[in-house]
Amino acid sequence: MRNFTMKKNWSKQVSNIEAARRAAGRRRINAQRKKQAFPRRMAILQLVSVHGKLLRGQQKELAEKYAVHKSAISRDYKWALNCCGGMVGSGIMPTVSFRGAKTSFTWTYRG
Repeated sequence: MRNFTMKKNWSKQVSNIEAARRAAGRRRINAQRKKQAFPRRMAILQLVSVHGKLLRGQQKELAEKYAVHKSAISRDYKWALNCCGGMVGSGIMPTVSFRGAKTSFTWTYRG
């Protein structure tokens, strides 16, 4: 059975200040999640570019290392496959450069 009192609390009108605080909180949490996801995604991208796929047990190890659920690693793995395109398992490694909020990849062979 669901608790409808929470639904009633969110349906009440709030002041502009309260709405701005809620929005700021969401932005902060999403920025933290994005910051935590980037090193994890880069590690998976490097594994995929060298080995072509995650080996048995690597998904669980990565999930424990980065303290996330295996489904997060699975989503990052799908992202890495899309990012690599046809270079999966070719030994071509990504190099990342940051400029402000933009991230760009360059690919170098490291066999």
